[in-house]
Amino acid sequence: MTLVDNIVDLLHGKKPLWFTFWIGFVVSDFIFAATMALLDTDNNNAVLALCIKVVFAVYFIAIFRAIWKSSNAYQGLYVWKFLAKLQVVLGFVGLPIFMF
Repeated sequence: MTLVDNIVDLLHGKKPLWFTFWIGFVVSDFIFAATMALLDTDNNNAVLALCIKVVFAVYFIAIFRAIWKSSNAYQGLYVWKFLAKLQVVLGFVGLPIFMF
């Protein structure tokens, strides 16, 4: 399986919920926060920061969809499915606030 196939499977919710949530969302959220913290120290990077925010906003919308689809296929405890979907809803609500 190639990298592209794995990414497509991830975005279609075919990867396990734990992987989609922890790797697809949590790790990428940490990378986004660290990147923005580094850029925030210099006001000359406003255009670069805006471009990075737009790229991550598109990515987060895609990963929220992937988490939702992966949680639909999840066969374990209902609480994990519910919490994953709750995070997606809160993420969509908070996305405009945290991005811009």
